[in-house]
Amino acid sequence: MSAHEDTLSGRDFARLCAFVYSEAGICLSAEKKTMLEGRLKRRLRELNMDSFRHYCEYLFGEEGLREEKIRFIDVVTTNKDGFLSRA
Repeated sequence: MSAHEDTLSGRDFARLCAFVYSEAGICLSAEKKTMLEGRLKRRLRELNMDSFRHYCEYLFGEEGLREEKIRFIDVVTTNKDGFLSRA
């Protein structure tokens, strides 16, 4: 990622926040932008993408909605179950 592409644009952040809310019911505040960027950087590397903009184009395209939607939700949500093990 080049220096000018290593942050989410306001537009892409808003789209991703709306998507997370519609798919998982989680509201991401503006303070979560850095957290979201950090979590998505790994996916960008795994997908060999050079910018958040390209990732958003992929995610919101037909193939991305089919192939990436669940991975995206997994990446941005904390997967925690409510079960406690007792020794």
